[in-house]
Amino acid sequence: MNDAVRILLSAVSAAGISLAFRVRKRDLWLAALCGGLTRAVLIGLTAAGLPRLATVILAAGLASLLGQILSQVRRVPPNYFIYPAILPMLPGGQLYQTMAALTARDTAGFLRSGSQTLVTVLGMSIGFVLSSTAVYYAETLRRRATQEGEENA
Repeated sequence: MNDAVRILLSAVSAAGISLAFRVRKRDLWLAALCGGLTRAVLIGLTAAGLPRLATVILAAGLASLLGQILSQVRRVPPNYFIYPAILPMLPGGQLYQTMAALTARDTAGFLRSGSQTLVTVLGMSIGFVLSSTAVYYAETLRRRATQEGEENA
């Protein structure tokens, strides 16, 4: 399957899962965009030769940052866009391979798949924390600057 098809399918699946999270119909295209962009970043960074952990951290950070920005623009909770954006990153296939190797008592396969699954989940967690922290501090600095500006006026 080529990369353009993967990006398109990620966008469609993000729009589909958005319906389960009751995303407004007028915002479905934004949710789809988030999912497609996340997949495009994953594909691009992988093609650039970055290690898996770095790739997932950067993609998760982008997904979280994009979700938080769009949530402020649309005045909805950040999860409204973050959940559809992270869908392409979920290691469902890796987790399946890990469990299949475990039940088949394939220790080497279990360790290989399991470590890839853990790296993906760890990278997602780090990316979300870094992005959320950056947005929090940026918002804090913006509020302080606004308050100081009002006090000096």
